[in-house]
Amino acid sequence: MINFDGSGRRVLATNLDAGPTFSITGDGALLLAGGTGRLYSTNGSGVVQLQVLGDGPAAPLIYDTLKRPTMNAAGNRVVYEAPDSAGFDQLVMMEINPASLGSAPKISDAALSPGFVSVSGATRSTLTVSVSTAVPLLIVDAQILFNGLPHFGFPPLLLHDAAGDGVFTPDPISAGSSASRGAHTIRIKVELKDAAGVRHATAIEFGPLDVQP
Repeated sequence: MINFDGSGRRVLATNLDAGPTFSITGDGALLLAGGTGRLYSTNGSGVVQLQVLGDGPAAPLIYDTLKRPTMNAAGNRVVYEAPDSAGFDQLVMMEINPASLGSAPKISDAALSPGFVSVSGATRSTLTVSVSTAVPLLIVDAQILFNGLPHFGFPPLLLHDAAGDGVFTPDPISAGSSASRGAHTIRIKVELKDAAGVRHATAIEFGPLDVQP
């Protein structure tokens, strides 16, 4: 990044294949690095991966990258392309912290017990989350992030409603030997298709999940 007068040069990332599109907010505070799906604070304070697949259905709305994304001036809406089950691209609108979920599923009561895991394998954590919707779900899954990006010291988590009460949980979370120590967050994603064939998805992020030796 660089100011209009040529001052304030700052490297946000290196060796990124961002594709053909970049977007920046009207106030210059946020930069969407195209196909990477990464939203950078231009002051260098942080980055967040908007799209995280985890596990996914055959044609997910939320996957690991963004195809030809465009962000609005406020930085709270992104339009991109995603294929349907027949392989035809459709336009998708992502809203960040929307005032209403509309027809998208509601995710609530996310919890970890305990709030830490150990790379030694001595401690694992149980994740639970409630999902509310009148439409059958395509998938409920999660991915663990570190400093705003997916952390591959953890595999994707596929959540199940074993009791049929709307409370979903994966297998207990364990940390691999490559997991970074410190506080992590968890991105939970739910996707569905309504009776009209329209797809909806909701994702939340919460934490921390602390990784200990």
